[in-house]
Parts: sequence; C-alpha cells; structure tokens
Amino acid sequence: MKLCLIALSFAVSAFAQTVNFDAKPGLWETTTVSKSAGMPAIDTSKMSPEVRQRVEESMKKNMAPQTHTTRSCMTKEKLEKDLFLDPKQTSASCKRTIVTNTRTTVDVKIECANDKYATAGTFHLEALSRESVKGTFKTTIGPMQVNVDMTSKWIGSDCGDVK
Repeated sequence: MKLCLIALSFAVSAFAQTVNFDAKPGLWETTTVSKSAGMPAIDTSKMSPEVRQRVEESMKKNMAPQTHTTRSCMTKEKLEKDLFLDPKQTSASCKRTIVTNTRTTVDVKIECANDKYATAGTFHLEALSRESVKGTFKTTIGPMQVNVDMTSKWIGSDCGDVK
C-alpha cells in the first residue's frame, strides 16, 4: 500500500504547475486495487529454511492484488497543487510532465532516477463528476511493474478530524 501511495504521489505532484482538476473539496473515500509483477531477485541461498519460506510467502502475498480504502480531507490547495502528497515529500530525482490538465482529466508522465531502481510511469485521473473520480497508475520500478486502479467518492464538505 505504501508503495502505491508513493507512486501516486510522484505522479500528480507538480512543483510549478497548478492542476486544473475540478472536484469538490471535503472528505473523500478512495479505494485502490494494486497488482504487482516482477519482484526484484532476492538471494535466498544463505537463508535458513524458515527465513527462506517466510520471504517466499511474503513475496507471493505482495504479488496478489491488494485492495485498500482510505479517507482523506481534500482542500482546494491540495486539489490544485498537492493532490495526493505534499511535494516536499517527493524525490528531487523525479521529472513530472503533465500531459493533460483539464477540469475533468489529468494525465501525468513520471521518470525517476534513483540509486537502486529507475522508475517510469503514467497516471490518469478522470472526474466522472465533481463527486466521483476514477484513475489508473501504471509504473515500472526496476524489475517490478505496479498497476493501480482507483475510485474515489466525495463523502461531504465536513472532514471532521480526518486530515
């Protein structure tokens, strides 16, 4: 899940551009379904049988589709500039290119040069209405591919204590 959120944040954070996406500010509920393939090779030859089995089980579990639902408070500023994550928390090695930037559609292309694995991906976000959004994120992180489908719905204007 953390990987998906980081990937999504890279996709839509643009330091110098304002996103024109038109969605209502307030409390939103987002459901993501992520699918991964091509995990990095791990040398298990020096591991005990018990540790090797745990590592293999963990890798299999991470490859299975994972569904997560979260709630977040989207302010006007977050919608225009940060959308999913504060730009201060994204890597400086990432180049973001906003390909489409309309009131109903945002398409972003990303490329990151990291020490261990290069990352490249695309993000598509579409407003079905001001209260309903869907999107996809497709990325390659070294040998791993991650595909995320998301749907998000507006709950109300009052966020309560949700940040």
